[in-house]
Amino acid sequence: MKLVRPTIQTAAPYLWFVALALVVAGPLLGSGYLMLLDWPSGPEFARPVWFPLPSSGDIGNLAPLNTFHTAARAIHQYLPDKLFLALPIVLGGWGLYRLGRRRLNIGPWGALFGGTLFVVNPFVLDRYLSGQLHIILAYSLLPWAAGPLFDVSKDPARRPALFVGLWLGVLGAIDLHVAALYALLALVIFIAGSGATTKRVIAGATAFGLGLLLWAYWLLPALLDPPGGGIGEADLGIYASRPQGFGVLPALASMYGFWRNEFLGPAQRIPALYLLLLPILGLVILGVVRLLNPAPARRFAIGLAVTGGVALLLAAGTSFPPTAGVFRWLFDHLFFFRIFREPQKFLALVVLAYAVFGAGGFDHLKARLASVPGAALGVVSTLAVVAYGYTMLWGFWGKAE
Repeated sequence: MKLVRPTIQTAAPYLWFVALALVVAGPLLGSGYLMLLDWPSGPEFARPVWFPLPSSGDIGNLAPLNTFHTAARAIHQYLPDKLFLALPIVLGGWGLYRLGRRRLNIGPWGALFGGTLFVVNPFVLDRYLSGQLHIILAYSLLPWAAGPLFDVSKDPARRPALFVGLWLGVLGAIDLHVAALYALLALVIFIAGSGATTKRVIAGATAFGLGLLLWAYWLLPALLDPPGGGIGEADLGIYASRPQGFGVLPALASMYGFWRNEFLGPAQRIPALYLLLLPILGLVILGVVRLLNPAPARRFAIGLAVTGGVALLLAAGTSFPPTAGVFRWLFDHLFFFRIFREPQKFLALVVLAYAVFGAGGFDHLKARLASVPGAALGVVSTLAVVAYGYTMLWGFWGKAE
């Protein structure tokens, strides 16, 4: 019995995220291709092109991922669709749980709460319904990629810096938006990290140098023929975060704000669900306090909090009057910034911060409420997260096929 119990306890969180993925994707895991807005599915999937013609408008970074897609199709014609649908829930939840347990010394229930919040929320729901499964896959890898950043924040040694560079390469081969977000987080953490300044500079140069090297197959052609020439001022209006004005920040802080409005989110269907956001954000605030106190996590927490705050403002794009001018200047003068014509994608870093700090906040609350069983508190908190994003369940509540 003593041998079985630790095994069950160790496997339980992973089984939870597998079960969650099955509950989300359940009715969509049968035969047939996924019919989602931006998802390139169907019998004739595009072949991998490593060196696309400039006239195609394709940057070419997806060639490795499309090669995997083609190989998976050779095994079974529907396999890629089902993998891209279910795998991000498992990878994202498990990755956040692992980050909390191994790096941040967070208890199992807190890490489970954070992992669930990371993969079940309105931001993830919007991306799924839009068919942006490449973004969701890259997003699900952010907690795994954050591990080396935590190590760098403690000690800017060469080995974790190399892992940061490798993650830059991997994310760049899946989705450029998430790769850019990870680069932003890495830059802030390298600046905020501990150790001698020279050592930090060397570690940062190592990480970004390796990342640029791994990006060379698509970055060099993009530099010779910069993409985004057809993206202009009109795109800022079409893809702007919603609503316009000062109300956009509360919407984004609630993990909403997507420019498309044909699919109602959970709290838009039942406004009373916004009340569940109050304890969730309360745990996030407690988590900031909790993770800023112990020395090993302080610099990582500072970097994540700063990046999350900046990302929230950038996610507002031109919709938030006080910072609209800054966003428009970046859009006009930095050609690579034009990939964020849809600024709400910056919200990925905000949700990552919510999940990490929410997990820490749960631990902080559990320590204060010693008389309350941790399992009961964990179940209630995790179910509150699921309820806040309930329309993700069972095939996105019938909105996908």
